[in-house]
Amino acid sequence: LNVVHFVISQDVLRNRLDGRLICLNPDCQAVYSLKSSELKPRKDMECDICHAPLGVRKDDQAASVAERLRVYAEHERALLGYYRDHGVNPIEIAADRDPLGIFEDFKRFVTVEAA
Repeated sequence: LNVVHFVISQDVLRNRLDGRLICLNPDCQAVYSLKSSELKPRKDMECDICHAPLGVRKDDQAASVAERLRVYAEHERALLGYYRDHGVNPIEIAADRDPLGIFEDFKRFVTVEAA
């Protein structure tokens, strides 16, 4: 059993969510970021895939983000404690970097076995 704990500060999370956009086409819902050059849309406020307008999710607004982070921190502590109490030490991956670097670390630590 592998348990992965993505370690990131709430300030970095707030900053990422603050610039997140999604495609408003319900069949697409591609995700973009105004804060990451790799994830910026090619055209301002237009989906690269389906050309629909982009917008902000309601739960990405400041008040919603603060509540989501509070609840997450509460559950994170309990869940990590549960695994440690049962002899499983979570693998910690720094998640305050670019998404591709995080994914490369994740692939190094976690293998998927065919069923």
